[in-house]
Amino acid sequence: DSSKCQRQRGLGDRTMITQPVHGLLFFWGEVRTCVGYDVSSACARLHSAGLRLLPTDFYVTFDEFLTVRICRLAWRWQDDVGVIFEGWVDDPFELYGAIASDYRDVVETLKVWRVLHGGISVK
Repeated sequence: DSSKCQRQRGLGDRTMITQPVHGLLFFWGEVRTCVGYDVSSACARLHSAGLRLLPTDFYVTFDEFLTVRICRLAWRWQDDVGVIFEGWVDDPFELYGAIASDYRDVVETLKVWRVLHGGISVK
């Protein structure tokens, strides 16, 4: 579970969000609703009902695209996944260079589309 992730990364009990938080995860042009549990600065446990294929690298937002996290899959059990946060799409230090830059255009398009159409159609 995510507490195992936190212990492995030396975070102990420094959970940032202990209550479930609704969000969106997205990859390969697909946007899905999810719920984040035990969200810390380094990792989280996500649940997305009916989740089928999921790449090892994808993105999640818990605040309607104000911030977007780059995720790496740590484990999976049915519709639950453990993720390690690899950084931010809008990282001011550009630590993730091409990864963040390549996806920034997609995020901006989704933000504009959401404003124009009053929401996102998600699965």
